[in-house]
Amino acid sequence: MKEVPGRLAAYLLYLSRRSGSGDEFDLDISKGQLASLLGTIPETLSRILGKMSRQGLINSTGSRIRILDRATLEEISTEGKKLENS
Repeated sequence: MKEVPGRLAAYLLYLSRRSGSGDEFDLDISKGQLASLLGTIPETLSRILGKMSRQGLINSTGSRIRILDRATLEEISTEGKKLENS
C-alpha cells in the first residue's frame, strides 16, 4: 500500500485526467472526505498539500488545484518517491 503522499498524488493525477481541462481542476469532494478516502486525517492531508505546494508540485487555493510538476507527481504516485523534508 502506498504512503499518503503517493495516494494523494495518484488521486490528483486521476482528477486531472478525468476533468479533461488539463492541469487545473476542482476537488470533487471536501478535504475531510478526501482525507478519509486516502486513509488519513484532515491535518495530515493539509500538511502534505502544503508540502507539495512549497515544493512547487501544485498550487492549491481552496478546492482549486493546479498541477505545476506532473512528472514529479507521477514519480511520487508510481515509484514511491518521497517528498523533500521542509
